[in-house]
Amino acid sequence: MTPFDLLELDRLVSASRARVRSWRRGGHVGDPPAIERAASAKATYDDLRGITGDPVAPRLAEHVAALAVDRVTIADEARAMTARRVASESAAAPGVSVASAARSVLEARTNRDVRMRELALVARPAHEAARVWVDRRREAARLLGLDLAAIEHAPFTPPGIASLAEAALAATDGASGEIAGEPIVGLLDRAVAADAGEGWPARITARFTREVFGKGPLFDGVAIDLGELPPALGAASFARVLARAGRELSARDRPAGVPFAVARDAFDLLEARRGALFAGLLLEPAFHARRLGLGAARAREQTRKVARAALVWVRVAALRALAWSTLVAGGRSDAYPDIVERCLGRPLSPDLCAVFPLASPESALALAGIFAATGDRVVYRERFDEDWFENPRAHEALRHEHHAARPGDLGPEARAAALGPAPGASQAPSQGSALERTLAEALAW
Repeated sequence: MTPFDLLELDRLVSASRARVRSWRRGGHVGDPPAIERAASAKATYDDLRGITGDPVAPRLAEHVAALAVDRVTIADEARAMTARRVASESAAAPGVSVASAARSVLEARTNRDVRMRELALVARPAHEAARVWVDRRREAARLLGLDLAAIEHAPFTPPGIASLAEAALAATDGASGEIAGEPIVGLLDRAVAADAGEGWPARITARFTREVFGKGPLFDGVAIDLGELPPALGAASFARVLARAGRELSARDRPAGVPFAVARDAFDLLEARRGALFAGLLLEPAFHARRLGLGAARAREQTRKVARAALVWVRVAALRALAWSTLVAGGRSDAYPDIVERCLGRPLSPDLCAVFPLASPESALALAGIFAATGDRVVYRERFDEDWFENPRAHEALRHEHHAARPGDLGPEARAAALGPAPGASQAPSQGSALERTLAEALAW
């Protein structure tokens, strides 16, 4: 066994993880970041697995395994993302890239069906690049003696991706009449939530994101970088930035003196759940009234509009998770049309699997975060009322959770939603999950 300083290794792991995270958050622009070999070598992983009696070593081993997979496949990841930006030379859609077509599908006001057809026509190179990336990740995990799903899905295995995705779909099936019969472009238009446009600032700014939470201590002493902010296309754009703020806050707000590998998981559910919790503020009428200045009736109506968009958000999250897990399991993308039809009611081309909507190693984590955050919302509303987001005591509770807890589990709500009640527990009602109740309540305002 090679002797090494666990705390120094922890510092290298933290620095490498931060660089990879920043590159991904920034849209994979520029060269892939360097990942310290000392923090990502198989020999380091094996040595850590051989250490007994030190609680930091097994936690570091998980991070080193994840970084090892990233290090040997990050060039493949870069190629997969670049393939999305390369203009097609096809005679059917010359000069069109996956990125430009996808942007047009979401942003254009005319000819969106044409853009959708172009997207399907130019997607194959990006899909093949994504498949190569996944295959390489799976092989890298195998060389460590691990299953890739065990690395990427550790926080929620069991219940597993299929069960979690089906729970999300089941929780939204009851309200899916709101979106039944919509073509794909219509669903995407609904997901942007441009109709929920009252009271928002003309531009999304970091200042607005902070002001949402009032004057409490939520961000005190924590420097968060939201990166390049998206244009304000609709309420979904603001939800997206609030989600980013939640993820960044939980990533940076760590307990002093505690090793990074102990404070956070390699695939960290806390980040995902905090992002979903902050994005979910748009399902609170109190948010629209207190932060956007709408009257009670208009706040309730705007909440209903956001809830209709959120139905699509949840089902798209399930779709992303299923698409990625299909590739991770070595499955054929021929199943993708059926998966999309189950999630969105209409099939899409197999060439769009993991390409549109874009799926990634964190897609399943994002879905799990929605379940966990819905349970968090129930707790914070009960403890601090519906305007909890601007309550300094709620801020303190959130910060305490960042420092004191290491949430590596879905929690009882998500597990019950995915697996059913625990043995001996009373049977949940038909509208059992907090996710289903939250959406039903928002749609009923």
